Amino acid sequence: MVPCSDVAVIALAGALDHVDDAVAMADAIDFVGDEHHLVVDLAAVERIAEPCLSIVAAALAERPPWTETVVVSPDPQVRMQLVLADIDRRSPVVRTVRQAIDFVEARTRAATSALGV
Repeated sequence: MVPCSDVAVIALAGALDHVDDAVAMADAIDFVGDEHHLVVDLAAVERIAEPCLSIVAAALAERPPWTETVVVSPDPQVRMQLVLADIDRRSPVVRTVRQAIDFVEARTRAATSALGV
């Protein structure tokens, strides 16, 4: 991983039940530039329909490998859905935005040290 300039945060609230909403979320994920890390804040999401989860998972999987992408959800049911969809294989799933930012900062520091910068 190469250190990126900063962290973008995308937040969603309510239920992710409609494919159109998931496509809009995927478009927002795609909009974040390759020079930014990404935190996807689902803390206010109540539930995610399976087709929507697949769309979001595909968008997260397409993020550049040199960026960190972290998903936030304190809800155990939503977290379980994310894990069962294997989102945690590419993007760690944490409980708070602060944990997500701390994770990105720690990984960036480690990468910077490894590069000798």
